[in-house]
Amino acid sequence: MSDLPPVGPVLAGQICDPNNIPDADAATAAATHLACQLTNVTGNYEIPGQFLNALKGDVVLSPANGSLIGNLLMSLSPAQYHSHSGIMTDNFRQITHCTASQERIGAFLDTDILGIPTRFKPEQLQYLWPGSITQTVDESIAGAMWRDPQMPNKTYNVSGFVPEDQTVWDGGRFVLIHPLVVKPLPEQEGSVRARLHAAADIAITKGGTVDSNGSVVKPSGCYYSFYAYTMPEIARGFGSAAGPDAHWAQGASPAVCSSFVWLCMKQANIPLVTANQYEANADFTPDALAAGASAMGSTLDGLCFYSQTERTVSGTVLHTQLASQIKNQEGAFASIPIVGDSVASSLADQLANMFAFGNPDMAGKSDWQNPGIGNAVSPDDITFWKTPNLGYVEPLQFLAAHTEQYTLSRWVAVTQYGTISGTVSLNGLPVNGAQVWMDDKYAYTDSNGHYSLSDVAYGNYNIHASVTQGTFFYSAVQGVAISAVAQVLDIGLVTSSADFRTVEFALFLSCDHGDANPFHTHGVQYEGPITLSTTLSPWQVTGSTSYSFDYDGGGYFNVQYRITSSLASDLSVSVEINVQIWDDGGGLQVNGTPLIFNVPAGQQHAFTMTAEADGFSYHNGPAVLTGVVTNAQT
Repeated sequence: MSDLPPVGPVLAGQICDPNNIPDADAATAAATHLACQLTNVTGNYEIPGQFLNALKGDVVLSPANGSLIGNLLMSLSPAQYHSHSGIMTDNFRQITHCTASQERIGAFLDTDILGIPTRFKPEQLQYLWPGSITQTVDESIAGAMWRDPQMPNKTYNVSGFVPEDQTVWDGGRFVLIHPLVVKPLPEQEGSVRARLHAAADIAITKGGTVDSNGSVVKPSGCYYSFYAYTMPEIARGFGSAAGPDAHWAQGASPAVCSSFVWLCMKQANIPLVTANQYEANADFTPDALAAGASAMGSTLDGLCFYSQTERTVSGTVLHTQLASQIKNQEGAFASIPIVGDSVASSLADQLANMFAFGNPDMAGKSDWQNPGIGNAVSPDDITFWKTPNLGYVEPLQFLAAHTEQYTLSRWVAVTQYGTISGTVSLNGLPVNGAQVWMDDKYAYTDSNGHYSLSDVAYGNYNIHASVTQGTFFYSAVQGVAISAVAQVLDIGLVTSSADFRTVEFALFLSCDHGDANPFHTHGVQYEGPITLSTTLSPWQVTGSTSYSFDYDGGGYFNVQYRITSSLASDLSVSVEINVQIWDDGGGLQVNGTPLIFNVPAGQQHAFTMTAEADGFSYHNGPAVLTGVVTNAQT
């Protein structure tokens, strides 16, 4: 087993990647009559992780996962559930995004003579590192070590994306959040993909990179600035470049993850909501308006208007969670000396004021409580961008790094060209909107499932077809030899195999309650059988579901279960069940110990899980959940 060999220049005999041919290479190949074709060299290779339905220029949105920004965005009404975004800068395997190391923020503090923190160092809070970076999909998920430009002996793990569904607690319920990819409608691909490639090429020029030691090879074109959640337009045209006092960030422009994507799109002259410079509410779709989209006279195309009320609520959430983390020495602030409420609040003031006003030196000031209005863009706001350039959203499909038998391709000189066409089907029915590709040729099926690829050089290829329906990804790969002017090949998408699993849950609950008031309802109540299921596959290795029970129908307490299932390479499934008991008034009473077990392929596992909460004059529970989990082939 070995890594895939690197591609070479566009010359006959050089290795090429038929799934990812840059525009410039495709133009060179066409001009010199070369095609990227299969060889007879096959081996077991390590295949990098991929976002299977994300092409160059598409935008990827990552679910909120308890981060500072995630909780800030969830505080909005309607709540926003995605906290990070990036733009794909090649097909499937590479993404450029703008991010900040929270851990590094806590490493730069000014202190008084007693060593008590007085503020974050303003220049570090203003120019958050590393900013805009280009990573492989694997690095963007698992992280890569980046060496601190001002403390070379210190490295930080930098990532940004969560490729699996996440379950978040919001407003008394669990909400399942999918990672998303935002892209053009299939029928508009041919007319707009070149524009999205242009935006992606701009992103690449701004994306910093590091070598295997974490040292910077290419500097970042943007630094991360909390103020870009208030006024992203200050960086239009990648302006407002930082001066010499910015240290590593000199020459870089301010951005956050979503404003970086916006900057790249606008630099490529792509209309996002309207062809006009400024938006109006009438420019948004009804669905976007219902989801919170809004504009005023000064809202630039692609941004959204946020009122002072909304921004005050968000600033309060940001301040509260930051002050709590600092005081309790959590996460990035674990190394900060123990501080009391006043010091923690003062530091939180400083960051909240940076968010509101772009001033990094306002520790101990409460001005952020009146932040004014803003025109900004969040990850979820990107879903409001309209056709034809984007406007189509589907669940992101992630395939983790793995070993597979892979046939190398090389550039081959060609003289004859033909057309290949056919029908893509699923369960015997034609599939609309399936993507079909080979070499540097792409097409989408019409309502009859028909596709056609023209100007394909004679020779040997793999032809790929895929589609996302609901949250499930179907695909197929077939070898084909092009040897005629007009050739027909029908493709059937994979519907099920041993790799596709359904995790089935049969659950029963008994729940007791008692308190000091003899007139309150007591006694054991039962519910069941409850049936739940989660579908897993190599393209969706993690899934979540939830179940809740409100004692006596309300007024007492409720029990919430979150169930996460993860598929392993041996097709076994790891199941984790988390339980919480909440007072119906909204207070958390118990956060139970997770129950974790493994279910081999084709087998069942029985379990029992107990939770109860004791308090002054009451006893909620025991809530006893029993069940059987089956790991079945789909």
